[in-house]
Amino acid sequence: MATPPIRRIHVSDMRLAVHSAHARAAAGAGARRLTDRIPGFRALSTFLVALAINLRLAVDDDYGNDDDDDMEVTPTAGLPADIPPLTTYVVESSDDKVEALRLIADSVAQQRQLASRILIFHPSLLSGYILLVALVSHFLFRTAGDLPLLVTTIAGLTMAALLSIRWAVHGYLLMAEEMTFAWLRPRPSPVAADRRGGGHHDDAEDTILATRFGEQIVGALVIRLLSDGDGDGDGGGDDAHGRGPKASKKRKGAPSRTAVFRAWTVRLRYRHKGVGGHLLEEGVRLARERLGADARIRWASDHVHSRRILPVFFNTPFDRREQLAQKMLDDVLRTPE
Repeated sequence: MATPPIRRIHVSDMRLAVHSAHARAAAGAGARRLTDRIPGFRALSTFLVALAINLRLAVDDDYGNDDDDDMEVTPTAGLPADIPPLTTYVVESSDDKVEALRLIADSVAQQRQLASRILIFHPSLLSGYILLVALVSHFLFRTAGDLPLLVTTIAGLTMAALLSIRWAVHGYLLMAEEMTFAWLRPRPSPVAADRRGGGHHDDAEDTILATRFGEQIVGALVIRLLSDGDGDGDGGGDDAHGRGPKASKKRKGAPSRTAVFRAWTVRLRYRHKGVGGHLLEEGVRLARERLGADARIRWASDHVHSRRILPVFFNTPFDRREQLAQKMLDDVLRTPE
């Protein structure tokens, strides 16, 4: 019977094995010393090891057991069962109208924060403040004993600047106070006064479309529905007042029907989650249902967020917001139903 070959072990292999064993032992000792020296590192390493074991068990359960093939997996698995529904509806009750108007008023007042940040961080005003502080420091600071006087003077200048900014943006609070039931009613129109037969009457209110999540309204859209002879309803647009080439075509053709969006807002914590876009879609659908598929839909020229309090060279962020709103409405109008 043939004898199996004997594997030769070289000295270098033995040295390598011994060296590897010593290296692993040294690494383990170093790791133990590291976990002892760094607070919380032992708990972190234990957590990572436990996580790796759980993940490995989860993979084994998913691919190794055939008993779970008939298990029903739902998209809402692991979510709370008491999530309130998100509904969009036309506001009818007075309480809901008050809540929607309060939400719109809050959004108008919140423009103070953006206006304040614009004034604080505008390059021209910020450089002027820094120059003023430098001049004050140059004339007041001579010795170490002048430091308290310098600090109090700079603090006073800073407080005066902040109070000036607060006074400059105070107008947004006054605008927010205008959000009452009277704001929902159109101003008397001479044309509509002569034609009491149809369209918007002077005592008609705008339509409020609201999105409710649970117990509170999280979004609101105010729509003014106009038909021929009602005027523009917001003071903008030559064609709606009967001037210009577009108006002459409308007088000769079919009556013009226009839906004007006067206010659009979402509660602060629910923004950038699709609530506003859904409101616009529902507003466009509602306008086409009531005025027809060929109705014109646009923003009001004097919508609640269009008024500017600051000088024109400070209004670039507000203009960007308005352009974004216009783009979103255009995208909704181009989307087929």
